[in-house]
Amino acid sequence: QRPKDQYPPQQCIAIQGNWETYHVQKWEKKGHWKKRATAKLERSPAFRNNLPTSEQTILATAEVQSYLSVYQDALEKLRPLAEKVAGIKGFSKKHIKHKHPIIVMVANFGQIKFFLNFLCGARARKLKTSKILLFATDQDTYDLAQAMGITAFYDDRVFASIPSGAAIDYHDLNYGKIMMSKVYCAHLVSQLGYDFLFQDVDLVWHQDPLEYFGEKEGFDMYFQHDGWHHPEKFAPLAANTGFYMVRHNRRTEHFFSVLARMADLVYKDKSHQAALTTLANEHITSRGLRVKILSADSKKFQTGYHYHTDRKLMEKTKMGNYPSYLFHANWLEGKFKKPVMEMTGNWYTSESCIGRNASVLLASKTNIFSDCCLAKPVDVDLYDLSALDENPEERKKDAMNSTNADAKDDTAPRKLIALQHRRRGSKE
Repeated sequence: QRPKDQYPPQQCIAIQGNWETYHVQKWEKKGHWKKRATAKLERSPAFRNNLPTSEQTILATAEVQSYLSVYQDALEKLRPLAEKVAGIKGFSKKHIKHKHPIIVMVANFGQIKFFLNFLCGARARKLKTSKILLFATDQDTYDLAQAMGITAFYDDRVFASIPSGAAIDYHDLNYGKIMMSKVYCAHLVSQLGYDFLFQDVDLVWHQDPLEYFGEKEGFDMYFQHDGWHHPEKFAPLAANTGFYMVRHNRRTEHFFSVLARMADLVYKDKSHQAALTTLANEHITSRGLRVKILSADSKKFQTGYHYHTDRKLMEKTKMGNYPSYLFHANWLEGKFKKPVMEMTGNWYTSESCIGRNASVLLASKTNIFSDCCLAKPVDVDLYDLSALDENPEERKKDAMNSTNADAKDDTAPRKLIALQHRRRGSKE
């Protein structure tokens, strides 16, 4: 509960003459709440004015300078790979690129189990992965991608600062650095003039998502909806930056060119989602950028948010009775992603391949897919909360609660949220 002098803020929209702007600005009266009738009207401080520190700016400046110093070389190195994946090698007409979109993914070795699971899931459902261009941020990931027949790009100069280990949690420093790799790969592909679908590795296809976008026109960028409960820094779009489609044009090319120089905001928030949202709001207003959030079709593009809040949808999807395109394991701590993907019928990787180092995986006597991929997903009961807790006694208690109560009502998602918040100290 906020004190009365802070909540609720008495805000208004001021219309002023000779104030040429494309923005609607918030204003509020400052001072003690009892004296606001005579208080001075001042511009309201917005969350996005939470500026980077000097140290973050220095770090970000060095990061961006390092990237831009090798940008042109990286672009030329990437060009033939993009042509190969798009299937337009030898063609010179620029408009052809719009008809051959690229699926862009980025991973380090700490995320390799999720990338492998994505490929195993696609194979099990007989979905083609030839359109994928993986940006590997370390040599081991690049070697594994090559062994699995995936076109991959790796340049240690571009990804020099990107750690090879997985982030411990959303918003740790490694997470922020990994987010910059996502910005760089989107920037490079955009500069080459391609339409592209960017997606995280912690998701599984149920259908080919490119079929959904097809010849859809009218918008420059399409984002997966990030759920109805989100912080102000992601407002008003609620755009999930782990799955989005981009149509190449001057607006989107400029957008990613600017975003690639915003490492200070990415490091400040240890995520590129808030920085991208801030920039999108600006470009929608003043640059004519056309952005579509897939809120109406959000159930076709499922996330951890749906797992938390829509049990019936999860049950129908797991049984194959809902035409979803994918499940994206966001809204989950890193250690909860795999268990939840198992519960929802989205884990296709053998346990024997989890945690192996690259040399062991590459030394497979047959091939990685034969050793590691399952024909059917791991079968774990939906909302088996016992799988999420490392404490045996607490695990037993949660399992009993789930058995006794969840069969009668629809509260399992809320119990999962409570369990995660208890373990995490309530992130948001």
